[in-house]
Amino acid sequence: MRSKVCFISTSRADYSLLLPSIKHSLSLKNKNINTNVIVTGSHLIKSHGMTSLQFKKDGVPIAFEFKIKDKTDLKGIKDNFKQSIEGFYSAYSKLKPNFVVLLGDRYEVFCAAVCAHMMGIKIAHLHGGELTYGAYDDAYRHAITKFSYLHFTASEKYRNRVIQMGENPKQVFNVGPLAKEMIESVKSMSLKELEEGLGIKIKGKLILATFHPEIGTEKHNKENLNNLIDALGFFQDETIIFSSPNLDLSGNEVRKLLESKIKKLPNFYYRESLGPELYYNLMKRASCMIGNSSSGIIEAPLLNVNSINVGNRQDGRDQSDSTINCSFNSSELVKIITKTLSKTKKKKNLKYKSMASRAIMSEILKSLEDKNSKQFYDLKDVD
Repeated sequence: MRSKVCFISTSRADYSLLLPSIKHSLSLKNKNINTNVIVTGSHLIKSHGMTSLQFKKDGVPIAFEFKIKDKTDLKGIKDNFKQSIEGFYSAYSKLKPNFVVLLGDRYEVFCAAVCAHMMGIKIAHLHGGELTYGAYDDAYRHAITKFSYLHFTASEKYRNRVIQMGENPKQVFNVGPLAKEMIESVKSMSLKELEEGLGIKIKGKLILATFHPEIGTEKHNKENLNNLIDALGFFQDETIIFSSPNLDLSGNEVRKLLESKIKKLPNFYYRESLGPELYYNLMKRASCMIGNSSSGIIEAPLLNVNSINVGNRQDGRDQSDSTINCSFNSSELVKIITKTLSKTKKKKNLKYKSMASRAIMSEILKSLEDKNSKQFYDLKDVD
């Protein structure tokens, strides 16, 4: 009887990191395994670019999909919790997976973990053990860790943190940041191809920007975004491209303000979704990344791009020395952006030869027939 592995994707961010593992799993037909993909979240929302269309472009079949609401107020997110639990219950009932593969920390992913646990399905969790004090995602991520049977972390520090939470070291693997493998697999685009893909002409230096809502500062999200745009408005000879905020609490308010502000600025552009190929090629050409997204901390250093992390959203996450931390004070932002744009990018060998997808699927295959129940692992038991 063939075993079934289900990958779950809820946003453009997790999809780009999951894609190498999905493709590797799809290639294992001779290993007596079926691979299914469940799609939900912002993938199926028009205002977020209907990124589910990217799956067909990448040759990834979708086995099950369900919609949640394009709502980012508390009531909307409460309703999305209910829809997500019902959607994953229906998906698992139909597909009957032996393992589900979850990445990260979104509330939709948390719902996928709760439902899998309830139905006795094993979970492999990717990118656990990380900290982001300025986002609600922190608690979701750690909760998903406790539901999960296998763990694949981005660093040894994160692996140790997962073990600290009571997970058996034999089931926790440091495979490095998954972005490495995806970056290596993306085809390089010429400037002309990039401009055609974006539908714009890139002038001056390129700045890639992202703003997500922060917890604890909901009352200041509007002010913080205005300050960021005002600071970037000082650089009128550069091309500034904003990506869309996530489907987080207050995310739609931020998106609407962002769109309305950018319409008045000739060198600013807003894109609901770029897709992995455009996004990573944009990042490669960027002179600077700015905002409060994890991409500025994880992917940017891998591509030797200097980044400015603004605000508190990513507090707690390990950072490279190529990332500068800054407040949302406009005058401070202008000074730091000016300094960052003046830096020369150093040439580095980007051939990472990451094999994370193979390591992930190898451990999942080994664990498919494991009948042992998960137990809490006490640190006193460490040799």
